Amino acid sequence: MFAYYREIQPPTAVSEAIPAKLTESDQKHLIVVRATNIDVYEVREKRSGRYISSTGPPAPPLHLKSTHAAHGLIHGVRAVRMPGTQHDLLVVSCLQGKCSVLEYDPYELDFKIISMHYFEDDSLRHGKVASAALPDVEVDPQSRCAVLNLYDLELAVLPFRQENAMLMEEDMYEDNQDDGEDGIAGEGSMARGNYPVLPTYRINLAELGVRRVRSMKFLQGYFEPTLMILYEHEPTWSGRVAARMDTCALLTISIAVEERSSPIIWSQKHLPYSCFRILPVPEPIGGALVFSPDMVLYFNQSSNCVGKKMSSYADEVISPQLHVPFARAPVTPLSLENCTAVGLTPEYTLVSLATGDLYLLQLVTEGRRVGNIFIERVGVSVITSSICRVSEKLFFFASRVGSSLLLHVERTLDKGDEKEKALPATAVLEAIEESAKKKKKKRKLEELEEIDDEDEELNIYGGKIKVTTQEEDEVAAEEAVGQDVDGALVKEIAQPAKMKDASRYGEDEGVEQAVAAEEGLSLMEVLPYSAQKTPEEEEKEKEKPKPESGFNS
Repeated sequence: MFAYYREIQPPTAVSEAIPAKLTESDQKHLIVVRATNIDVYEVREKRSGRYISSTGPPAPPLHLKSTHAAHGLIHGVRAVRMPGTQHDLLVVSCLQGKCSVLEYDPYELDFKIISMHYFEDDSLRHGKVASAALPDVEVDPQSRCAVLNLYDLELAVLPFRQENAMLMEEDMYEDNQDDGEDGIAGEGSMARGNYPVLPTYRINLAELGVRRVRSMKFLQGYFEPTLMILYEHEPTWSGRVAARMDTCALLTISIAVEERSSPIIWSQKHLPYSCFRILPVPEPIGGALVFSPDMVLYFNQSSNCVGKKMSSYADEVISPQLHVPFARAPVTPLSLENCTAVGLTPEYTLVSLATGDLYLLQLVTEGRRVGNIFIERVGVSVITSSICRVSEKLFFFASRVGSSLLLHVERTLDKGDEKEKALPATAVLEAIEESAKKKKKKRKLEELEEIDDEDEELNIYGGKIKVTTQEEDEVAAEEAVGQDVDGALVKEIAQPAKMKDASRYGEDEGVEQAVAAEEGLSLMEVLPYSAQKTPEEEEKEKEKPKPESGFNS
């Protein structure tokens, strides 16, 4: 063995990390994968300002329990809990098509093999000598089954025994041997009646129209195990966007373990060619987020979909046949390429970019429907290869190019934002609308102030002359009843019933004279003070000589 391969220095790059509970006690563990090694850490909770160990004095938050070497490159590891037990098993996948189920022994500090599965037979390769597909392994959230991607051609299903599961027939084990799959029971296995892993079977992806799988995840909130697959049905790249840009698609299938069937539930086509990752959204929202370097898309079975553009280039890669309403918020210039994400709550997701920046992504919900997506920067960390939530506020950031970090993440609010805790998610939209209303109101006030300034200038320097007709003057006089006009009080115009003697006046003399005569007033009494003449002025007017005419009679 050492003539062909010998490990001089143990690997230090961390490719993946998951939380688990490997013992019957309440102690939590952190599983760290370093290429060919598996490290088991004990997580110590922080109480009264200090990290407390279950068996000793105050100590660091992580304590290395054991390290285990594997005979192969470990690609994926997941935790699964069998019904009726209080500890987790580990499902480990290795290149190219090997999978094992391990159980941790806390007394010997070592793993015991529950079962081993081998899918590297030539009949399963379909003529392929080598494959770029990685053996991704995913476990159902309710620990009903696990799936393993085999060369982008098939899915191997590992059913787990449930409390109400019926025993399989003995010939099912023989069928598996004939299909080229070896299931070997290890030293940690139990009798066949209590065997935790039921006989495996395979799903042909070509029959479902799936090729080149990019990501797959189990969704939450379904009666049966439901798997969402992101795949590319036609290969393309950035230089071929002008010819074809919508080569990715989503396919959601239901895995019926007892019937060994996989019906299609729903699908979504015409996704951008650059989509690379799926992140399930917990209940009660459900659905999944699809990440692309230029956008984030949310999809649900109830035809509820919404998107968030991260750059102006997103408009160039969106197909016209993809009917997705995008967020109304302004575009944030970001690149999500090779980002990692972990769910905090059904509404909030922590995203780590390839630059190390941390962003908080929020799904704005209206009941069970997602109406908008917001994202904001919250901090910075290392360039991460994986993020796992160890406890409520402890997060482990695994890194291949730097030191992995264990961070205490907590959301804090400013003094002015204390009311935000009691507000629903729709309050964000309401706040935006309220801000828009305030800006609109402020704009109107500024316009009114400008009008007032113009009126003041008109009062100082003189206003504009308005030319009106006689009818408009009469209407204005009627509206001016009871008001002062140049110092003279205009009295109410009499109604036609009171104008008994108005007929003795000519039509040319006007209604004003008739009203004045009916009320016992002279015409002079309704004229402005400037038009009235005193008796002295009338005498002087009579004494003035009359002008002579220019001709003799």
